[in-house]
Amino acid sequence: MANAVIPQKTLRLGVNESLYVATGGAINTTGAMGAFGLPPQCSNYRGTLVIQSVAVGGTVSSAVFQLEVSIDGGTTWSILNIPFGITAANSTLTKYAGFDIAAASSNAIALNVSGLGGSGTLRLNFTTLTLGTGTGLNIFAHIG
Repeated sequence: MANAVIPQKTLRLGVNESLYVATGGAINTTGAMGAFGLPPQCSNYRGTLVIQSVAVGGTVSSAVFQLEVSIDGGTTWSILNIPFGITAANSTLTKYAGFDIAAASSNAIALNVSGLGGSGTLRLNFTTLTLGTGTGLNIFAHIG
């Protein structure tokens, strides 16, 4: 079974959105999902993206994804890296990969995507998916 085909959308600031949602669960196999954009206001520090998963038809044991970005119109995709701990030494990078959003303790996650508003395109790429008794997984998002 293939993942649901979801048209590209731009998230609205401060609005809970259905990002990847289908009746039987939009996500039921590994792979990249449809791209989404951020509103221009996220170019300033208003770029916390909250992603929540909801299992459909039972439980989903594991759903590991990476957040990918494209700034060349969707031709090239890269895992988003965010520097932190800036000191005199080189900064450390946080790679937005390896998040298991189906685990009971982490079915919602907040990610800093500041600076990508209005131009960057994002997508979730699922690298591991174990459905368990569920038929799929739906993903909701909020930017603010």
